[in-house]
Amino acid sequence: MRKLDRHRRLLAELRHRDHHTIDALALRVGASRRTVIRDIAELRDQGYVIESEPGRGGGVALDPRSIISRPRLMASEVAALIIYTAVAEKLSLLPFPSRTRAALDKIEASLHAESLRDLRRLFARIHVGPASTARGRSEVNHSNFELVFEGIERAFFSQHCIDLSYRDSAGRDTHRKVEPQGILIMAPVWYLIGFDTEKQELRHFRIDRILKLEIDFDKNFMLRKLHLEGAKCPFGGG
Repeated sequence: MRKLDRHRRLLAELRHRDHHTIDALALRVGASRRTVIRDIAELRDQGYVIESEPGRGGGVALDPRSIISRPRLMASEVAALIIYTAVAEKLSLLPFPSRTRAALDKIEASLHAESLRDLRRLFARIHVGPASTARGRSEVNHSNFELVFEGIERAFFSQHCIDLSYRDSAGRDTHRKVEPQGILIMAPVWYLIGFDTEKQELRHFRIDRILKLEIDFDKNFMLRKLHLEGAKCPFGGG
């Protein structure tokens, strides 16, 4: 179960009963005791008031007042909203653009200083360009997109290299070790801007052509300088 899904399940369990032991929660969400303790700490960081009762037979309980209080938004969550709004605008799919932007401005203004710094760091690495050509749109296959993009996101924030199985435009399957440096979006085509460690240069990889992705937790990387403004489709076909 993904962390986000596990957090939602934990909150649902805590809402439905006044008191839980850690062992009971672990059993209900299908995770280890240590994982549940770590998840509860992260939920507290997000603004949920979860009280602990020490001692034998002690447990945890969710303060009902925290259910309606505003949880702390993460930079990646706000970034996702802003990015998808920008993509929808590029594709003329946003029915109320001014109201949507006003809502996003309020969300950004509510961010804590640390989250705002993370958001700025993230947007220095993401660029939403013009929509892809009709040919590019027809070739997109998003069947594996969510799983692959989740791996890219994790590797980017932890600054670990990734091993890619990639199918190029000619249909050739290759294997690359890449530093995930940024994202270029030319809706509906998304590109990973990665530093190819073998070729020693920045390359563009269509995310829908990534067949498999594994994070190399033994190899870290440093962020490199990117020039994303005015970026154009790196391939002639869009």
